[in-house]
Amino acid sequence: MNVKIAAVQMQIGYLDIDANLERAFHFLEVAHKNEADFVVFPELFITGTTSSKVKEVADTIPGRYTSLFSKYAEEYGFHIIMGSIYERYK
Repeated sequence: MNVKIAAVQMQIGYLDIDANLERAFHFLEVAHKNEADFVVFPELFITGTTSSKVKEVADTIPGRYTSLFSKYAEEYGFHIIMGSIYERYK
């Protein structure tokens, strides 16, 4: 059994969540075209920030970020490892 893993190394904008998501979605499409089974993103790839801005960028789990990536995973039939994201508690 062969497993194909796509390891994403991308430019991450500091607190530029929309641009970071757009870049990440591009790489998901590339991984799909290359028939990846797993797609692995780096730490903090969505927010590009350190812990000093946690309250501003944290999201619930499940939440916006996990929902978006879950849709891609389901549609493309692969697993996504999202690095790390800050979790907002309800």
